[in-house]
Formats: sequence, C-alpha cells, structure tokens
Amino acid sequence: MIVIRTADRSDLKAVLVFYQETEYSGGVNPTDQLIIAEHEGKIVGALRVCEEHGHLLLRGMRVRSNMRRQGIGRRMLGVADEVIGHRPCYLLAYLHLQSFYGRVGFVQVERSEAPAFLQARWASYRERGVDTVIMKRSALMLGVVSLQSAIGIWLDGRARPES
Repeated sequence: MIVIRTADRSDLKAVLVFYQETEYSGGVNPTDQLIIAEHEGKIVGALRVCEEHGHLLLRGMRVRSNMRRQGIGRRMLGVADEVIGHRPCYLLAYLHLQSFYGRVGFVQVERSEAPAFLQARWASYRERGVDTVIMKRSALMLGVVSLQSAIGIWLDGRARPES
C-alpha cells in the first residue's frame, strides 16, 4: 500500500537520500513543506512546496522510476493542492507535464510574467537543453478548480476522472 503524507522533521534525512538517488539537485530548506509517498516504509516519491523571494513554488516532484504510472504523482499533487490552498503558486514544468499540473489549476504563463529569479532559472535550464515552461496557479484558477471538483466536470464538459 502506498501512503501519501506531509513529512515531518524526522523524515528529512530520508528525503535528502531519496532526492540524491533520484538525481534532484534542488536541495531542501528547513521551511519547505514536503509531501512524500511511502511504500513498505521507504520513500518512493517526494514533492516540495517552498517559498523563494516571497513567492510560493512547487518544486522537486520525483517518483521512483519503478513506481511510476501508478497515480503516486497525482496523489502527491492532490496533497500539495491542499498545502498551497488559496495562495498563488509557480512551478517550472517539463513540457510533457503541462496537463498533469493543469489538473490543479496551473497554466503556462509568459516568461515576462514570472518573477525575475524564476525567469533566470528557466533560462539556465534552457541553456542546458532542458525544455520547461513556467506555470502559475492564480486565485482565479483556484475558484475554477474548486468549482470543477464540486460539480465533477472539466470546463470542456468531460467527466472528471475519479481519484
């Protein structure tokens, strides 16, 4: 059984080891809110909700390669949605994951609309050949996502997938 939960201080060392094993180099700060997925007592997924330069960010989404395609990332994103609450939030997403993050209201924004530090991070990824987009979840989108959840449909009329 896979358990998704917010991490506490006692999980920090295991999260750092997990991030190292999954080649995530973004680090972890003491003020980050960490969401982890555990299977048989071992971390198989992690995600950070953190504040940088006065802006909320979603960072470090990782799921062990042998555990992917089981809904772990989707479930961690659901917990992150609760942690973020009604606050605006940014993220840098791989191009192929735009619709994944769109499930909780993130939409692509122009680079010029993002904070300068995020523009610089995006540019550094781009220089290394990593194709990402800057996405933001705003207060307006929060209302749309809440409405979708409440009535169980997407804006295009499709039935909302079951969690």
